[in-house]
Amino acid sequence: TAPVTPLFDGAILMLTANLLINGRLPGFATRWMTATTWKIRVLGSAALECSLVGAGVAHGALTVNGKLWDVVAAAAIALEAGARLTDLTGAPVFPYPLAGYSGAKVPFVCAGPAAHAQLMDEIRQYP
Repeated sequence: TAPVTPLFDGAILMLTANLLINGRLPGFATRWMTATTWKIRVLGSAALECSLVGAGVAHGALTVNGKLWDVVAAAAIALEAGARLTDLTGAPVFPYPLAGYSGAKVPFVCAGPAAHAQLMDEIRQYP
C-alpha cells in the first residue's frame, strides 16, 4: 500500500499515548506510525494536543482513550479557530449528552477541515 501523504508539507499529527481500541492497535494507527509522511508527535496531553490544532501549530490530533474533561476546554479553542472535532465515526462530539455521564471514554479527532477529511478517510479505510 502507498504511504499516507498529508495534504500539507510537514504536517503534524498529534496522537494519544494509548492508541489501543478493545485491546488492539487499529490499522490506521499502525499505518500512520509506519507508512506516513505525517510528522507524528505524542505529548501525553489530549487537551494540549487539541489546543495546538486550534493554535495552528498542529494539523490534527487524535485521542482514543480520553475522557470528556480531557477535551472540553481545548475543544472550545479548536472549534472557535475553525477546526472540526468529531468522534472516530465522523459524528460531532459536541453538544455532548451529559445525562448519566460517569467518565466514559470520549475518543476524538480534531483537525482543520481538509486534514480532518483526510484523517477520517484513513480511519474508515484502515479500522
